[in-house]
Amino acid sequence: MIEHYTEALVLGRRPQAEFDELVTLFTKDLGKVEAFVKSSRRPLSKLSPHLLPGNLVRARLVEKNRLQLADVLGERPKNKSADFLRFLDFLNQVTPWAEPDYPLWQLVKEAAHQGELDEGTYEKTLTVLGFYSDESLCVNCGSGQIVYFITPDVIFLCESCYARLAGSLGKENAVFRFKKK
Repeated sequence: MIEHYTEALVLGRRPQAEFDELVTLFTKDLGKVEAFVKSSRRPLSKLSPHLLPGNLVRARLVEKNRLQLADVLGERPKNKSADFLRFLDFLNQVTPWAEPDYPLWQLVKEAAHQGELDEGTYEKTLTVLGFYSDESLCVNCGSGQIVYFITPDVIFLCESCYARLAGSLGKENAVFRFKKK
């Protein structure tokens, strides 16, 4: 049995059985992980209030047959804007599993402390992950004026190409506007 003590950002949670959950965390030491949380959906759960998406927590994870969240302590949550919650979804989609990334952790932690995003957060995140550079171009027309990032295709589009293609993008594609006009 291995125990990990780490800082983490709660990216999301989903029900598992009647009272349990799987929680997705982006951690400082382990990268993105999914941990089982026993009885977190019970009305008197002591863990559940700390595991709201967007909360920064100190987590104790126990690894035996699977990763299980044994204990958690959250910071006082900031008011999370809809834009910040959308950023959590974006982060969940673009980060690989179980790959720690300290520069990305620092960027994400700073955004979580603020509770809102500055205009360069998406661009900085994509740069740290290696998806974006100043030479990135629209996949459709080759323009350098890119504004949208599409997952899971990992493509960039400019404003005019996005307007033309928006109807043909499938529901499995998430569109993230990351640069101001």
